[in-house]
Amino acid sequence: MKAPEGRAGPPRIVYVYLAIIVVSWAGNWPLMKLAIADAPPLVFVLLRLVGTVVLMAPALQAMRVPLLPIPGERLGLFWVGQFQVTGFLLFAILGLAIEAPGRAIVLAYTFSLWAIPIGILLGVERLGRLHLIGAAIGFAGLVLFMNPGLVDWTSARTLLGNAFLLLAAIAWAFGSCLYRRRIWRTGFWTQTFWQLVVSAPVVLRLQLGRHDRARLFPVGEGADRDTGDDRRAGAGLDPGRRLSAVDRDLRRRDHRRCRRQHRVDRRRHHPDAARQTRPC
Repeated sequence: MKAPEGRAGPPRIVYVYLAIIVVSWAGNWPLMKLAIADAPPLVFVLLRLVGTVVLMAPALQAMRVPLLPIPGERLGLFWVGQFQVTGFLLFAILGLAIEAPGRAIVLAYTFSLWAIPIGILLGVERLGRLHLIGAAIGFAGLVLFMNPGLVDWTSARTLLGNAFLLLAAIAWAFGSCLYRRRIWRTGFWTQTFWQLVVSAPVVLRLQLGRHDRARLFPVGEGADRDTGDDRRAGAGLDPGRRLSAVDRDLRRRDHRRCRRQHRVDRRRHHPDAARQTRPC
């Protein structure tokens, strides 16, 4: 046996794989931001799921990999997929529709932090002192990342976007902890394929429920003088477009708040020009 200082490090190809993962994960989010400018968020998620299933099915059959999990594991993997795939993709894409890709990446990938308390509650995580210190540092960093200097806490739109991204991370963490509660005999590729298959119908159902006013992002019946038409019109849209209607409503409210504050500031310094405003 070689002495510790004489042991060879990991092969260089490992660093190549690591670089590929970092670049692909980081570059994926700006590309998704560009994509949802031309497609509603739920449609985009559905296309990703269906496209992946269509490509994977013949490839797995060619490799003689079963498409269905072992009986007795299908329901468990179904629920893992609902959190780890469906929940993460839906909340992440809705948050990305509001927030910038850089911020979205950081918040969505905090799943490892949320896995700590969730894992403790589900009995799959046992932490030592160093683990707890690391978790405390991680959550402290998250709090700093959400401080008012970086996040406008007066903007409902901004808070909604950040909440979606944190929910995406929590959904992924919960699914991962559920997965760790047992030992699975089904192969990795079959598990992956099954979770994608069972996620697609859920997204499809949400997309087809665009005429149901109570689904996903309901827009209230009441309307104020400035947003009434948009609120009534938004109720009949699909969830992706309904999010855009809510987004416009939140933007308009922020704009009115800014205009009111500007009038107050002008009244304090120039009482005669109190009615003059400028666009915010």
